[in-house]
Order: sequence, then structure tokens, then C-alpha cells
Amino acid sequence: MILLEKTKFLLYPYPLGGVYRFVHPPPSPVNKKVDCVPSPESARFALLGFELVGVDSFKVGFKDESCGKLHSVATLDGAKFRSLIPSLVARAAAAGESLIVRPEASNLIQLDDLSSDALDRIQPFAFISIETSPENYQAWVCVSVTGAARDALRRRLIEGVGSDSGASGAVRWPGSLNCKPSRRCSDGSFPVVDVPWFRGDVVTTPEQLEVAGLLAPEKIAPVNPPP
Repeated sequence: MILLEKTKFLLYPYPLGGVYRFVHPPPSPVNKKVDCVPSPESARFALLGFELVGVDSFKVGFKDESCGKLHSVATLDGAKFRSLIPSLVARAAAAGESLIVRPEASNLIQLDDLSSDALDRIQPFAFISIETSPENYQAWVCVSVTGAARDALRRRLIEGVGSDSGASGAVRWPGSLNCKPSRRCSDGSFPVVDVPWFRGDVVTTPEQLEVAGLLAPEKIAPVNPPP
């Protein structure tokens, strides 16, 4: 088993199903505060998860949560994004803004606002999970279809697992602060977006999702009878 020690985390291949996890240090029985310290290590961990399914283009920007405006948007390849992660995470934290990233690929499906039960159901088929704030989860699925077939699959999967149909394909990036006002902690700080696990090179077929019972029934347009 490969063991890589990070500044705050341990990264290792999980023995069941090839799931890679960040292993947090054991929680202190005295201090159980939400982690509010930005983590470039976690940001790089998430980037690796997307790279392993072939994503190498990322649209990166900063969101002023007071007005909802996205600014300073740039498209970066994986190598450039990785090199800039420390400065991007630090800049967002200093400005009190959220670091927003849109992974650019035609075969990804973002499942947002998942319950823990729904996350467990989708885990065998998702390549990464993201905890945007405590107990608020996303999962991302890399599918074997693109275009109209992917769009139809996305609609059925979102309905089947009960996730947010308004998911835009952009995410507050792991390792950065979620500066959305409604996520502010009681002490005035903001939580760090977390990435609990990724599964590596996982491409899922529509048939796998169908067999697992994760897809809503396909909607067939009614055929008008001939006059």
C-alpha cells in the first residue's frame, strides 16, 4: 500500500473498490470546529481526481458572494491550474470570495445537493465526491456518452437520485473557502470545501446506471394518432 504524507492529510489507495481518500487526523474531543483553513493540498487532490478521467481544461474564476458576480475568469490546463493553486486559494480567502471552477468536458454529470443516502447509492459509479459545506454533498459521474445522449442521461440520473436539476457544472473548488453567506459558521468564519474521496479512472455506462436503479423512467413523447 502506497502511503503519501501530506501537510494535513494522508492519501492512500483504499483497499475496497480502489477508492482514494484523504484521511483526516483523529478529531480532538475538545475542539470539533469545522475546518476553516484553506488547503492547497485538498485542491490538488481534487484536480488529480478530474485529471484521471481525462479532464485537462478548467475555467477558473472568483465569485463575489455579496452580489453573485463571477470575475477574473481564465481557462487553464491542468498543469497551469496545479501551479497556480496556492495563489488562487490564498487570493480567494483574502478577498472573502469563493473560488469557482468549471471542469470542461462533454461527458461529465454533476449531481448537486445530495443526501448522504443518495451519495452512498451513487458512489460505485461516481469518480469524485465534493463536500461543499458540512453535510452538503456533490458527486461527479464520468459517462461513456456525449451530446444528446449525455443530456438525456443527465436528466434521468438527476431525477433518479433526487439531486438539484439546476446544477450548472461549476463548483466551489475543494481546498478553498465556501464564502456563501448562508454557509458562514457561528464564529463568523467560512468552511473549507472538502473532497472526501475519488475513485480514479471510472467511466460509467448508461446500462450500469439502469441496472442499479438510479435512472428515472425514460420519458417518451406522445405520438399523435393520424387524422
